[in-house]
Amino acid sequence: MTPLSTTRLLGAISALVITVTLNGGMLYMFDRMAQGSQTTTAVVSLETVTIIGKRV
Repeated sequence: MTPLSTTRLLGAISALVITVTLNGGMLYMFDRMAQGSQTTTAVVSLETVTIIGKRV
């Protein structure tokens, strides 16, 4: 293996590890928050928005 291919391989492996770690951590925290708040009920209401514009 040449030094250039070794560097590219190590860069790809480290990028993969970082990506999996960040996304896995985010999914873990999201799941933990979702499982923890099952006892409370959240009510979300959205207001109606009317957009009036001229047709061209």
